[in-house]
Amino acid sequence: FFDPIIKAGAAFYETAGALGKGEQVWVQVLIKGHQEVVPGDDIAKYLLLSNSHDGKGAVHVKFTPVRVVCRNTLNQAMELGPTLRVAHTMLMKDRLKDVGQAIKQINARFDELGASFCRFAAIQINTQRLNDYLQTVFPEPKRLSDERAYMRAKRQMQEDRDAAERLFKAGKGNDIKGVADTLWAAYNGVTEYVDFYKYRTGDGKWLETIWFGAGDAIKTRAFDAALKVAHSSNQPVGMA
Repeated sequence: FFDPIIKAGAAFYETAGALGKGEQVWVQVLIKGHQEVVPGDDIAKYLLLSNSHDGKGAVHVKFTPVRVVCRNTLNQAMELGPTLRVAHTMLMKDRLKDVGQAIKQINARFDELGASFCRFAAIQINTQRLNDYLQTVFPEPKRLSDERAYMRAKRQMQEDRDAAERLFKAGKGNDIKGVADTLWAAYNGVTEYVDFYKYRTGDGKWLETIWFGAGDAIKTRAFDAALKVAHSSNQPVGMA
């Protein structure tokens, strides 16, 4: 059903695969053009099409921009709006009948995301604000009757915060002028940690986790927390 946009030259099928034993298949689509958050820090505009192989579910289309310098996937930004769901019917292609309007809507959503990213880069944060941010992203675990389980959760929470704090400074691309010591660097410290360090890359569950599972939930929380900081700031919104 996405072929009309590909044929119009507005996007390209780039890669595809399957999760688990093939019960869910996915295709990455690269939208033409890119976004620049600050000079030297570009975002590639990706969509992720996913489909349950049994035909019972809907095709989901998620916005998954990728930070080129470190390949972080920023799919949590879908919280700005619902995923597009296309039911398995003979009318699937009708959802994209007006190709020009569909392309316009896709690019408008990416413009919204890009404006948010630029706003993050315009906000300087100090150690205290970074700590406050990471406490929101990695909250205190709920008290459990199992003391050992509770203490394990506490240790994991602290490990997550410490790793994201290190990547705030040392993460790929976070030393770029205009990125260092900003909310954008803090946000990408979290996403880089989730995508490349917290879970075992190459594991069969890795992509499922960072796109749809626990990793996606953390990145969603990181984006929402950054938006709240941005909304409480007087920094202007706009693309660089």
